[in-house]
Amino acid sequence: MLTTVMKPVTGRRSLPTWSEPVRSYAPSRGPAGQFTYSLGMVTSVDLARHLGLSQATVSRALRGHPSVTEKTRQRVVEAAQALGYRPDLAARMLVTRRAKALGIVVADFRSPLYPPAIAAMQERSAARGYRMALIRDPEEAQDVDAVDVLNETIVDGLIFMSATDDSPTVARVAARETPMVLLSRGVSGLRADMVMSDDRAGGELVADHLVGLGHRRIALVSVRRTVSNGRDREDGMRDALRARGLDLPEECVRRGSISHASGMEMARSLLAMEPRPTAVFCSTDSFAFAVLDAASQLGIRVPEELSVVGFDDSEPARWSMINLTTVHQPFTEMAAKAVDVLIDRLDDRADSKVSQTVFPVRLVERGTTAAPA
Repeated sequence: MLTTVMKPVTGRRSLPTWSEPVRSYAPSRGPAGQFTYSLGMVTSVDLARHLGLSQATVSRALRGHPSVTEKTRQRVVEAAQALGYRPDLAARMLVTRRAKALGIVVADFRSPLYPPAIAAMQERSAARGYRMALIRDPEEAQDVDAVDVLNETIVDGLIFMSATDDSPTVARVAARETPMVLLSRGVSGLRADMVMSDDRAGGELVADHLVGLGHRRIALVSVRRTVSNGRDREDGMRDALRARGLDLPEECVRRGSISHASGMEMARSLLAMEPRPTAVFCSTDSFAFAVLDAASQLGIRVPEELSVVGFDDSEPARWSMINLTTVHQPFTEMAAKAVDVLIDRLDDRADSKVSQTVFPVRLVERGTTAAPA
């Protein structure tokens, strides 16, 4: 088995200096007082001896315990990485009854919102001493038992980015009382911590913007009403239109799954109407991209003949070739907050009452909206 030779510690705050690997089996004192460690066999006791700290301090530092200073924690983490220390997860679970891992359930990996949000969640999880497991929602993946892989022997709690009112997956997790946080989408009647954006206010902002430009025949491309954020965005828009004496007729509403193909189909249907809508509000940026694509294929100029507004402010919306007017929601901050809420719940730092954190939104005016011709 390969090992790594380290020079003797000359001070408690020093880190190992690597030399060429040599063959040995267990931690021992080699030539000239050198310590040798077998790769993958370094224990917390070895780590403590190397740093001149107690094993208890090292253990607390690796868990992110508040009694350990940030400077000491950083020393321990750096030394653990340098020595190749890996915790014995099975042993830790036997002692703590905790896996120190979070499960993240998403609807569709293709959404442009997900990569930066997942990266933020992984970074925040790691900073708080947790690992992260990612799974596609079993309802989307057509594998109804998939979520059971993430049971309490694998993860301590779940964050759902894909919840719907009629989701059997969420219902199963709630029934077994696994701690969970709902991110972006709530579930009617479910008692759970939630982290949301102010979706209703976002719909109101869109209505104000389009009506202010002079639009009166406005259409909507959205998701099923069982998806709470889409429902709230639609209701906010309807309320704001109604306050101005306008309506959103059902003939101008299309609902479907969040995919480019579905968005294109809904957009073509709307753009074939007579008279055609002069503006379309899309409850996600993904739908807006589909509407822009359909308009381009049909030779309809944006924004001269059609205004399009999205919701998310995903990275592609900011590209100059798209330049989408949209509602910005701070989704990466929301994702990191969801991790904090779940870990606080797991660590018994949260109030016994469930929490609902709502992030503000804002309209970002770009190049896909203008006054009607």
